[in-house]
Amino acid sequence: MNKAAKKYTIGEITVGQKASFKAGITEKTISHFAELTGDHSPIHVNEEFARKTRFRSRVAHGLLAYSYVSTLVGMYLPGENALILDHSAKYLKPVKAGDILMITGNVRSKNDISGKIDIVIAITNQKNETVITGTVGVLVNPPAKRGVTMKELKKKAVNLDFKGKVVLVTGASRGIGEATAKLFAHHGADVIVNYRLGKKDADRVVKDIVSSKKRAVALKADVSDKDEVSKMISKALKEFGKIDILVNNAMSDAIPVEFEKLEWEDIQKDIDVAVKGAFNCTKAVLPVMEKNGYGKVVNITTVYTNSAPPAGFTKYVTAKTALLGLTRSLAVEYASKNIFFNVVSPGFTDTDLGAHIPEWFKKKMAMDVPLKRNAEPIDTANVVLLMASSYTDYVVGSQMLVCGGSVMA
Repeated sequence: MNKAAKKYTIGEITVGQKASFKAGITEKTISHFAELTGDHSPIHVNEEFARKTRFRSRVAHGLLAYSYVSTLVGMYLPGENALILDHSAKYLKPVKAGDILMITGNVRSKNDISGKIDIVIAITNQKNETVITGTVGVLVNPPAKRGVTMKELKKKAVNLDFKGKVVLVTGASRGIGEATAKLFAHHGADVIVNYRLGKKDADRVVKDIVSSKKRAVALKADVSDKDEVSKMISKALKEFGKIDILVNNAMSDAIPVEFEKLEWEDIQKDIDVAVKGAFNCTKAVLPVMEKNGYGKVVNITTVYTNSAPPAGFTKYVTAKTALLGLTRSLAVEYASKNIFFNVVSPGFTDTDLGAHIPEWFKKKMAMDVPLKRNAEPIDTANVVLLMASSYTDYVVGSQMLVCGGSVMA
């Protein structure tokens, strides 16, 4: 059974903190490393050759012993949130088959803003002889945000009834999409969890929903691909017979890029997912909604369509602004058919999409909000459900800001 990795965050790590473990070097280990790397130098793999050298027997690859530094970092200090950025090493004594190594790391320094720690490495053998010393720089990533569970939703959810309704949420494997899908399920809807790459995450969302005795299915589709969307809708209709509500939430990423480094292809990618994706999904479900004489489409944009965005968000805000225009245009065209188009625009939300943003910047953003906190996915999900409910059957082409008061309209 694999041992679980530690989960230290940058805030939990202290200078002087240590971790260590033992690892044995065997003939088999050396042979496997040679196969893995392609380094079949005879001093490592040929006993007869090695006996004629000053070492008198096979010597383990230097990087074989040093590779356990990756184990130290990934499993012990800091653990699963780690990514090695840089390293240096000195090889003081040869390591041979039969050696028992003690790999020790000691945190020399840490930077809470950048999330980087520097670890001093010492590897000793069973004779307490130091065989390798070095340092390794490690990025301690923020832990992945855990999605809200069905049990937690019961404590926070408003009382809305979506029994008998079928909802398609795009980009629903994590973050706002996940919370929205689960909240709809909590209120009785059958849910289609769309994903593009995150199959395991989508399956996890569906499993959580089904465990609460609700109906859900995960369907893969790149929403920017018309044919994939068509296949997804066909499968959804075969499973549930109709689609009453569409939530266009899918987005490629929210990584800031300076304008001088942008290519049009970068902007086009965001437009393809946010705007073309919403276009494709809407095109596919509208005939079903028209046949039923009723439908709700809620598009997720951003509060930065109404305010000054942070630097570097040109491609993201451009795509979301275009989606806002698409929503208002369709709202006018389809209101008379009892199909409602509206927009929900969250401010900065603490999801995996913003995992690259330093903690100090997140805290600063929170302080700029009158509520003094950043949004959670459930905050946006609550408003999405309101806009998809019968309570908003006289709301057409409107934009609901979910930003804690940072923008007031």
